[in-house]
Amino acid sequence: MAERYPRYQRRSSARAGNVFTPPNIDRADSRAEYALAQTVSQSAAQVQKFALPMIEEAKSREAVEQASMDPKAAMASLGDVRYRTAPQNAALSAAIQLSATEIQVEAKNRMGEMLLQWKMEEGNPEALQTQLRALVDGYASVVAQMDPITGSKVNASLMNTANLANLDYAADWNKKTLDSYAGKHVTLVSQLYSEVEVLAGQRVNDPNFDKDLGTLLEDYQTSARAYKITDLASQKVIEKAITMAHRRRVLTEFDDAHGAGKGAQYLESFKADKTNRKGPVRELLQPDITFVESYMNARLGEDAA
Repeated sequence: MAERYPRYQRRSSARAGNVFTPPNIDRADSRAEYALAQTVSQSAAQVQKFALPMIEEAKSREAVEQASMDPKAAMASLGDVRYRTAPQNAALSAAIQLSATEIQVEAKNRMGEMLLQWKMEEGNPEALQTQLRALVDGYASVVAQMDPITGSKVNASLMNTANLANLDYAADWNKKTLDSYAGKHVTLVSQLYSEVEVLAGQRVNDPNFDKDLGTLLEDYQTSARAYKITDLASQKVIEKAITMAHRRRVLTEFDDAHGAGKGAQYLESFKADKTNRKGPVRELLQPDITFVESYMNARLGEDAA
């Protein structure tokens, strides 16, 4: 059966050899340009990776230097915290630290002036402590308004300085006070001994002699404690006063008995009481017993001569 339609066949022609075929050309220059572009891109990325932090660091250093020259202006120009850059944060930190340092220096200088004034005027230590505390609170609160953490550190530092100033002045005050009390105590002891001599000389054979002597000694001890005199020191004074009082009492009693022609009898009663020590020998120590007994024997010996 004959084909209805003839098959399509490519027919060659003389012009077929003239059809344009892209030549197989080596484009090495294009590949080199592409490779170069890739290298430049990678190098740029590396530069960006390492150079940008260095640039930021340089900017931060510059910002810190500017903040150090004028911390108040730096803090005032920073604006909203939400939009601050790294250099601005660095500038803020530097400004706060510098301001805090300057405030501490000023506060410590003021404390030194206050301490010197107190020493010159010999003010009350408690008043100094109150003034120093107020000063610390005032200066530290200024720093805390800029940065609470830095403010807390400044407060601790200033409190330490204030405590040292208090200790310094307290030691100086106590020394001056104790020196003053020591002088007053000398006068107090002198007064006590004089009163004891009067009591023992004028209250012979008085049944209230021991009671009245005890009252004098209690008054002395109360005053001595007010003058910060130790109990050990005041006890030595009291023991001496007791010895003085009773030795003076015995001598006065003997002189009165001797004047009445009863000196020998008094001496005998004195010797008889050396065992019990509840009569004329009471409160006397052995050296005083020996002393007054020698005195009485001497007086009686003069009579015999």
